[in-house]
Amino acid sequence: MENIEIINLWKQYDEKLEKSISLNRQIIADLQQQKAKNVLKPAKNIKLFAVIAGIIYVAFLAFLVFNSLSFEHIFFVASLSISIVITLIAIGYYIYHIKLINEIDNSESVVQIKKN
Repeated sequence: MENIEIINLWKQYDEKLEKSISLNRQIIADLQQQKAKNVLKPAKNIKLFAVIAGIIYVAFLAFLVFNSLSFEHIFFVASLSISIVITLIAIGYYIYHIKLINEIDNSESVVQIKKN
């Protein structure tokens, strides 16, 4: 009788231990997801700020171009136009990076995310 009781207690303890291990694994996974989101948030914010600043900068340059449209200022207008095009390309890449950051699925491990 004593052996059966000890075996039953042992099984109960094993079940509790398995539940505890399962809960700990879930907590670790949640912490890793939260950590990954916290690491990516500053990168996303910096890129968002750069996009907004870039748009303001392009608007300012466009204002200068439209107010300087004359044959006498052709080189100034050309250089501003080149700056506008380069800045718009950079803004496009930053928007693409923000899109990629938003699409990252943090439910998988880092190794699995990098493989995709």
